[in-house]
Amino acid sequence: MNFQNNFRLESYSSSLEPTSVDLVVGARLRLARMMRGLSLADVLVCTGMSHATLQKIERGDIRAGVNGLRLLCDAYHIDLRELFAPDTETDALSGKADPILTLFDDLLRGGH
Repeated sequence: MNFQNNFRLESYSSSLEPTSVDLVVGARLRLARMMRGLSLADVLVCTGMSHATLQKIERGDIRAGVNGLRLLCDAYHIDLRELFAPDTETDALSGKADPILTLFDDLLRGGH
């Protein structure tokens, strides 16, 4: 199986501090992996990512790019949109604004 060789160059970034979105997306990826009974070793075979990279993405320490997220979603058989969908039940219980929706609102208003 041939994976994209440029993954390590384009798929993640550690130049920015992790945001709440990075943490939420990482947690959702970890949950998706665990719900499917996959180990990190299983995922690295499917994606070509290193064990350390997968751990850092799941912890929110680094931000996976679109290419990396696509590979992970394919491995977990989930839609990319699931990672960014609002978690209304959790947010209703916590009373906090969903970080994904906050980011989208900011982007729609022209923020960065």
